[in-house]
Amino acid sequence: MGWIILAAIAVLVAVLLLVPIALHVRYDGEKTRTWIRVLFFKIPVSDSSKPKKKKKQKAKAKKKKKDSKDVFETITSLCDFACSGLKAGKMLTKHLSFYGVSVFWKIARGDPYETGIAFGSANAVLYPVFGVLANLFRVKFERIEVVPDFTAEKDVYDIMLKAKISPFNLLMAGVAFLFDMMKRGYQRSADKDKPENTNNNTKEGALKNG
Repeated sequence: MGWIILAAIAVLVAVLLLVPIALHVRYDGEKTRTWIRVLFFKIPVSDSSKPKKKKKQKAKAKKKKKDSKDVFETITSLCDFACSGLKAGKMLTKHLSFYGVSVFWKIARGDPYETGIAFGSANAVLYPVFGVLANLFRVKFERIEVVPDFTAEKDVYDIMLKAKISPFNLLMAGVAFLFDMMKRGYQRSADKDKPENTNNNTKEGALKNG
């Protein structure tokens, strides 16, 4: 009986890791709504139409002066973080896919001439951008419609973006990120412990004391 329960748990975990997590973002010109969808469950993330709670202002802590060594170590850590993040990002882009991408944009400037200029500029920018995205990611466009309105005075938007990726791929990217950070940290600590670096530190200390 026990092995049946373990097998059921293993199957459940496998399903949860393989079922894609979808992020939906919609903008209608006035508000932006974001939610996460897993199977039939819809989890709201943010809604710009709702009033935001005011956060209490915290007293600013006094900043301590950092010496050049601390600054160098901070920059080094940031560089390692960025390099590891780029590697993990490359893994994510291979498995991240966009679908149901819908863009409706009615351009209106109140003046026919300005509307025509804005319409031409929008087409010159948007379609090359969509082409670049299609080359970098797996993208399925549902609707791309950019039209001019020579009678209205205000633009109308309806933009929908959906992206999905499996938790397994997210987990693998996270593991790759942590492994690369640990590897870089180990390499730097190994470089510090090299005999030539130890001798240099000893000489510098002797010169300072002398």
